[in-house]
Amino acid sequence: MASITTITVGLDAQPLAPAPVVGAAATVITVINLDTVNVVNLGSSSSQLGLALGPLASITLAAPVWAGAATGQLQVGIIPGGSNYSPGALTITGPVTATITGTVDADVTGTVAISSGTVDATVTGTVDIAAGSVTFTNDTINVVGDGGTFPPGAYSAILSDTTVHTIAAGAGNTYITPVLNVQPYQSFSMSATAYCTAQNNPQAPLVAAVQISWYADSGGTVLLETDMHWMWLANSSAGASLIPFSGGSSARGAYMTITFYQPGLSTEPIDVTSIRVYGSGRVVNAARFNQSSLLSGMNSGLTFMPTVNPTYNASVVNWGWDGILVDETYNNIIAPNATVWFPLPLFEGQVSCRFSTANVMANDFVLCTAAGLINGYASPGTSSQGALWNPGNTAGAEYTANLNLANAPTYIVIKATSSTPIFSLQIQGAPS
Repeated sequence: MASITTITVGLDAQPLAPAPVVGAAATVITVINLDTVNVVNLGSSSSQLGLALGPLASITLAAPVWAGAATGQLQVGIIPGGSNYSPGALTITGPVTATITGTVDADVTGTVAISSGTVDATVTGTVDIAAGSVTFTNDTINVVGDGGTFPPGAYSAILSDTTVHTIAAGAGNTYITPVLNVQPYQSFSMSATAYCTAQNNPQAPLVAAVQISWYADSGGTVLLETDMHWMWLANSSAGASLIPFSGGSSARGAYMTITFYQPGLSTEPIDVTSIRVYGSGRVVNAARFNQSSLLSGMNSGLTFMPTVNPTYNASVVNWGWDGILVDETYNNIIAPNATVWFPLPLFEGQVSCRFSTANVMANDFVLCTAAGLINGYASPGTSSQGALWNPGNTAGAEYTANLNLANAPTYIVIKATSSTPIFSLQIQGAPS
């Protein structure tokens, strides 16, 4: 392999080939400008130096070759025989062990790409990134050592969809989100709003099923797990914007989809107006989803129950997030002979219930699940759809129960006699 000879070139022209420094037989040479700033001028004689060779550039020429510095002295490398030289590319086949005792100061204006293999670096000092950003994609980061963690809690948007998606009436009709990549996250949070503008019609949907599916692949073909929840539907787009279905859980797959289902007997379409999903580095031990009831934004075919305590205000209080589903003490404002219903907030977990009435009602008070509920199917008495608790109807008696509520909201129905009923009802659980 030809060796490189370094010489100093000044303002006065001097021969490079043939010359003793490279051997008299060297009639073809590669000239390398080793200076990082200045230009060296080359030519076939001392009076003809018309070829300017820039900093760190190289060129192969046939003898005679003369050189002269444009400004001051600089270093020039000479390789006999016209060997190739490229200072811009470096190939290391390794293994290479390097000890750097000084300071490494590098400005990278292009892209550094490591397509394969492993980079193993041990830094005993401090790594200080003073400006700009560092982005890691398509893989995991392992931090080893005492306290070696990245602080969790920062959220990143995975999906923000405010397009209206209409789900046609009929059992099994759905809207499914695209497959969402949740690999970088420990958990997710989401919110969704939906409504049915024809909710005043019999068998119009009052709820929609929300299924969260976890997959091992980006194509959404290898199903790992599913979660099913139910959300209240508003009767207008204005109502849907007030109280969203929201919550989150741990990420139990690399990819996920969210599916919105029509109830089985539904005869009216559903419009899903907003779906937002965020990823997080925090660890979530249990799923939790909430939604306050829409006391002025649903139509079940029955009259809403007038409440005494608390006074409902969706813009101030999100009932259910605190575990309180209903708290009516001595309610005496239901009209005689009226049948009323009261949709409760979505709450998942165990609740304690207390009910008492000062006078017998026309039909027993009943607490029901709203899973699959449609307009016209909420009714009083023991035959009500999805009855969970049907306490007694004895005046002055107190009835209690502990219930485990599933992933669907609940509702109550009361039918008064010819006299105004006076009753108390409390249902509450411990927030997760």
